[in-house]
Amino acid sequence: MQTDPSVLLDILGNENRRKIISLLAGRPCYVSEISGKLGLAPKVVLGHLELLENAGIVESCAENDRRRKYFSITASTHLEIAVSPHTYAVRMTEIPLYEMQDLPGKTDTDGSEDPSPGSSVSAGMTGKTSLISETPAAYGSGKQGMTTGSGAAASSSAISSLSAPYAVSAIPGYEEKIRRIRRICSDLTAIKRKQAELSRLLKQLHMQQEYRMDEFAGIAAEISEDTIEKDILSLLIRNEMSTAYLCHLLGMPPSVVLSGLRRFEDCGLVIKYDKDGERIWKISSGDPEETDTDDETGKAEKQTASISENL
Repeated sequence: MQTDPSVLLDILGNENRRKIISLLAGRPCYVSEISGKLGLAPKVVLGHLELLENAGIVESCAENDRRRKYFSITASTHLEIAVSPHTYAVRMTEIPLYEMQDLPGKTDTDGSEDPSPGSSVSAGMTGKTSLISETPAAYGSGKQGMTTGSGAAASSSAISSLSAPYAVSAIPGYEEKIRRIRRICSDLTAIKRKQAELSRLLKQLHMQQEYRMDEFAGIAAEISEDTIEKDILSLLIRNEMSTAYLCHLLGMPPSVVLSGLRRFEDCGLVIKYDKDGERIWKISSGDPEETDTDDETGKAEKQTASISENL
């Protein structure tokens, strides 16, 4: 589900919800785990989780057929906020987790694909990482890994073996796992380098944008002394807008807004066109091929009227 940026901002405005999201960014968690780690009452945690779930940020899943549920983040979201003397913008990019399976880098260097995140998941938890640590076979199949009767000796042997030095190299496929970890580390370093380059580029673009907006503000002040007209230009230079939306943002009746728009239209500064039944206004690019589509609309209406009369 696509989350509205303003909703996400409201959600992130709460410190406890930010902490919950931070925990879930590490791994899926039960309500009891979140409650214990954050020192919040389970009922309070559930309230926050319900809000996050309704916004499509997290989802819940019952383990097997039990009533106990765990929660996890549903998508990778990038939120960008731009605030300046001339700009306020919130942009959000959301990548559903199932789409991330096809991102570049999922295939290893030898052509083999990384194991599916859900490949080691127990029954009833498909597609999610299990919250229960895998119990060694030597521990038996009793509750919480405890054994009774004939399994006690094996359990005792397994427990005693834990105190012995643990050789990492004894893990099956040890060398392959180390190689993949090194490749992941190398890829993450490259990603961080690209992120730094992107940050520098964004900074340059913001500086250029502010310079141009300052220049525009000076020219707009010379074109008109009317505050409403300057506000109209200030809005249209950011985005093309409908008459109704301009009236809404300016808090002015259509007659006042249209008066300013038509003045700018007469001098060729703005043009209008119809889209989905709405009149849209924008700053003219000065392109000779950019025509006022209202003329085309008027021609079409006249042709329709003529056909109706002939019928």
